Amino acid sequence: MREDREKWLNEMMREMEEDLKQHRQGNVFKKMKLLTGSKVAPSDTILDEANRPLHKADEKLVRWKRYFEEVLNVQNTLEEGALSGLEDHSHTDAPEVTREEVERAVKKLQNGKAAGDDRIVAELVKNGGETMIDWLVELIQEVWKTRRVSQEWKNATLVPLHKKKDRKECKNYRGIHTGPVGETAVSD
Repeated sequence: MREDREKWLNEMMREMEEDLKQHRQGNVFKKMKLLTGSKVAPSDTILDEANRPLHKADEKLVRWKRYFEEVLNVQNTLEEGALSGLEDHSHTDAPEVTREEVERAVKKLQNGKAAGDDRIVAELVKNGGETMIDWLVELIQEVWKTRRVSQEWKNATLVPLHKKKDRKECKNYRGIHTGPVGETAVSD
């Protein structure tokens, strides 16, 4: 029995090493949890700015909104006139987005990431073949020409991810954003 457990542990460690080499951190963390048996229960309560507990879902949502607005909407520290010497090229005709650029952007999409509000994962786009690339080229060129982006591409879901210490305090979280795959490909 002891030999079986040792064999299993060695195999698990070998798999984790391979996962690290292949940049599959998610698999490593899953195996670590399996090995250590550690599960941290999420906090059902968060604190408001005055350290009072919030229990109702709508109150918590308002608190998260205030917190992330405070963290993400920082005051501009750029000095007045710092950009005055730059030329405005926003109205010049730039070359269209090429098929090669779209193919490169699609290849750079990361596997294993959460889908955005569109529920499309990168793997679907990457394995969509020529038809998917053709459709994306057409779509992105339309965005490029009209300089208009759909509202869905402007929206993103911000998910609080616990970093450290007390789970009840918003400051101990960072926000991760899940956006549409198309927005990710265009922004590259």
